[in-house]
Amino acid sequence: RMAELIPDAQGSRVDPICLDLDSDADPRDDDGRPPLPARPDAGRRRPPSRSSAPDVRDRFVPFRLYATPGDLREATRGRPPFCHTLREIVGVEGPDADKLGGMRWIVVANYLIDFGYLLDEIPELVGLARAVVFYGCPTDAAGPSRWKAACGPALDVRRLAPSDPPGSACNPLPHKIEYGVHHTKMFLVGYETRLRVVIHTSNLTRADVSNNCQGAYVQDFPLKEVFRSPACAAGSQSRRTADHCASDDVYAASSPFEEDLVSYLETYHHSQKYVWPLDDAPAAPTPLDLVQVLRRHDYASAHAVLVPSVPGYHRLPRCPCGHLRLRDVIRRHAPPASGPRRPDALLCQFSSLGAFGPRWLHELVASLDPDAPRASDQSAAP
Repeated sequence: RMAELIPDAQGSRVDPICLDLDSDADPRDDDGRPPLPARPDAGRRRPPSRSSAPDVRDRFVPFRLYATPGDLREATRGRPPFCHTLREIVGVEGPDADKLGGMRWIVVANYLIDFGYLLDEIPELVGLARAVVFYGCPTDAAGPSRWKAACGPALDVRRLAPSDPPGSACNPLPHKIEYGVHHTKMFLVGYETRLRVVIHTSNLTRADVSNNCQGAYVQDFPLKEVFRSPACAAGSQSRRTADHCASDDVYAASSPFEEDLVSYLETYHHSQKYVWPLDDAPAAPTPLDLVQVLRRHDYASAHAVLVPSVPGYHRLPRCPCGHLRLRDVIRRHAPPASGPRRPDALLCQFSSLGAFGPRWLHELVASLDPDAPRASDQSAAP
């Protein structure tokens, strides 16, 4: 559930971005306290002026912070840019809503979901023609049933629990992980003109969304050219054309981002086919599974690399997930160490980190170091 910022689509490296930029706001904490006194050397460090550097607001930034009550209180004087509400991040409200058009379908993946809170925040979910939910733990056992009673067959809710017996309804993996949980936090939202991909850090509970520091990768992707053609529009196809538009030939990957996203979702073993509301017609004529729906979109403009985590043990040299995957991404995209002295400290932030031993911790540190010696072959848990 990690997304790493990489160079832009043209390969140019971008400068670091402060997502909480708010130069015009009152310099006080959210609780009203004045800022700490400046350090003695503070006057020697001057931020670049707006005249000498482009305004960060004018650049495409695929990352957001969830707005806290303090951010919203400052809205009258200008909320910090990139601090968005849950509704804005999903796309049903805010500056992107008109561009995206109406929401048609959604896939929700999360660990802890308060279904009552989610429907209160985004009541549009009840009227969707297709919604698929993967979750690890509900805050209210009756929550999924209430949503399903409102939506009927348009809603498919699946609980995922890697600690259940392997190959069972809640654990499609071939092995059991004693303390394993489904921890991915993601929205895939189908709009009239785009697919919005949101990979974020928050459980779907009021406290997590509103009171904690949460971030999200947010980017919209258009349909592939073949699916924008009238011949592949729902409701206007001959049978021969419909078969072509549903064939494997038109689902070729547009980018590594697409392959990573699809490969991860394939570990869910969710092959159920539905009729999806994809085009101008009320519904697509051919039932499709989730992977086919995702492959209709063009991810060539992706500004991130996906690093999924799948319970289990994975071997080098090819490992598509976990910290070994992160190691590969860092070595391909991170600049090499420069200067005579390398950093001697590594700072990491986690909302939670499962039990681990010294061996795994050393593996993690080695994966985060682009200059660490490469192992020819090894196995590791993600």
